[in-house]
This record gives sequence, C-alpha cells and structure tokens, in this order.
Amino acid sequence: MYLHESEENSGARGSINLNREGWSPHFGEVIEAVGLGIAVFEAGKGLLTGGDFSSSANTVSFMHPGTPSSQVFRTCNTEFSLVAHHPRYFFGDQTFWYRLSFEYNGNDLRNVSVVPLIDKSSAITTSKFTTSWEGQPNVPGRAPVAEVRYQLTGRWDPFGRGDVSFGGHLIVNASGKVSLALTFTERDWLKIGKPPTSCPNVAPWLPHGRVVVPLINNVFFTVASDRVVEGTERKLAAWVNGLSKAVKDSVGRGDSPIRVEGFASTAGPGPYNRNLSRKRAERVVSILKDLLGSGTKFEVFARGEYMAKTPDKLESPGERRVDITINFLADPGTPGLEGFGMARSPYFRES
Repeated sequence: MYLHESEENSGARGSINLNREGWSPHFGEVIEAVGLGIAVFEAGKGLLTGGDFSSSANTVSFMHPGTPSSQVFRTCNTEFSLVAHHPRYFFGDQTFWYRLSFEYNGNDLRNVSVVPLIDKSSAITTSKFTTSWEGQPNVPGRAPVAEVRYQLTGRWDPFGRGDVSFGGHLIVNASGKVSLALTFTERDWLKIGKPPTSCPNVAPWLPHGRVVVPLINNVFFTVASDRVVEGTERKLAAWVNGLSKAVKDSVGRGDSPIRVEGFASTAGPGPYNRNLSRKRAERVVSILKDLLGSGTKFEVFARGEYMAKTPDKLESPGERRVDITINFLADPGTPGLEGFGMARSPYFRES
C-alpha cells in the first residue's frame, strides 16, 4: 500500500467508546453526541471531465443539524498528484494533478470536491488516464466529527503497451486532516506524487453539561435462594461506604438512579428462575436503601436465566447474582473521576 498522511496539525478526534447497555466504559459502540444530532450525508451530481485525462467526482457534504450556528466554517484547498509510469522510451513519467476543496468547522464537512487540474497535468498523447472518485461517509452519522471517504478507481492506458487498473482512497476529516492512499496498482505503474496537505486543525464543538459515570458492583447468592453468600453484604457495605460524598449526595437526592439487575442459573424452570431473580434484586434494593437512604431511586430488572452464558439445566455460581450500576450524574471536573476518562466526555449530557 502506498500511503501518504499529513500529520500537520492533525490532533485527536476526542471520541470515546461506550456501551449503551449498563453504560460500561470498557467496550461498546460510539454514542450519539447529544446536542449535535445524527449527521446527514448528501452527495451532489458527479462532475465529469473528458479527453485523454478524464475524471469524475461527486461533491459531498456531511452535516450535523445541531452544530451551533456560531461555528465558523474554514475553507481548505490543497493540490495533490498521481504519477503514472509510461513504458515507452523517451516519454517518462506522466503527472496528473487534482485540487481537493472543502469547508470544515471541526464537526461538519460541506462542499467537498475533487477537481482535475488538466492545464497543470502532463499533456499526454496516444495514452488515456481516467479516474473516478466516489464520496461516501467514513464514520457513522452519530459520530461527533464527520469524515468522508472518496473511493478511487482508475485506469491508465498507454496505447499499445497494455493498460493497468489502480485504486485507493482519499479521506477528509472535519478537523482539517486529509490522507491519500493507493491500495492497489497493477504492474506498479502508479504512485502518489505530491500528497494532499492537511489544513489547520479545528477542534470539535463539545456539548457542555453534566456527564454520566457508571459505578458497578455485583452481589452473589446461594443456590435456589435470595440469601446472599456469606460475607457479601459486608463487602457491599464497604463499597457503598467508600463512595465519594459527591456520589452519595447525588444518589440520596435521586439525581443518580441505581440500576439493579437480578439473574439466575439455568437449573430449574424459566418462570421460577425469573421470579427468583426478582427476589434477589429486591433483596439488594432493601440493603442499598438501608445504606443510602429512602430518597434513592432504583431501576429494577428480573433477567432470570434468559441472559445466562451457560447451557440449560446447569447450576453456575456466576449466574446467581445481582448487578448494581450507579449511573452517577457528575459535573465536569468532579474530583475522583479522572480514572474513568469521561469527565469531559462529549457523549453524555444532562437532558
């Protein structure tokens, strides 16, 4: 692969992967940036130029409807070239120039276009060079920073010497970063001459406000009962007592609800296990109310055996449990949250 990527003023996108179910910070998919909305991708009619050097490309935009109107778009213009080897003696390499233009603001891209610069390119004779640039989204619409990818396909035909195909991609990011790569070329007759240059970095607009931080624990139970394993209640109390004052105050006010999910092994009938998992969840809610106060809000779920990872009719200590998740609603910069890496996350905001 021939790869050229400008690192000038590239910067990071600032995205964080989170899981929707349980708000786990360890794995999952990118959550929609609240306040930005789902970005809309639009592709205009392709522009086609003819002749011995011909190219087609569509003009595209990738815009978030919720980006503030105060965000100023910058204009980027950068030129790049593809170089084709000519197998005939005395012809030498042939250079074909393009101009990439787009407007960007850190979140959005608009009027992205790739135009051939015929007058600046080699004046080829008895040969034909054609390229097609097809623009498409390169990130999900829920991502806060838009990025488009032009898929390149081309053909180089120095008449009488056989023709070759080639392909690659051109990636444009709303931060101003640009990269170009050739992913295949027959006979190695194509290469990148001058790569496109990234434009000055623009940081994305991030919604401000409080963020949700998950605090997770588990409680395990004895066989076929809602009685906790010996010593578990003491460990649960130690965990609750170790929570920061900010967390306890938020939970006590009802600002940060606690998600309580009961589970059961696959041994026994399904309805019985579902009721058992509910009793286990209610047992934990009772303990937490004693420790945190009556103002605590709970979200209780009885999962039964239906989410077990073991075969049917199998008793498993790991499935006899209750999962606890405190969805702590915190102000950015709250002490003690640094380890979560989410105190300034753009993906959660108080609604």
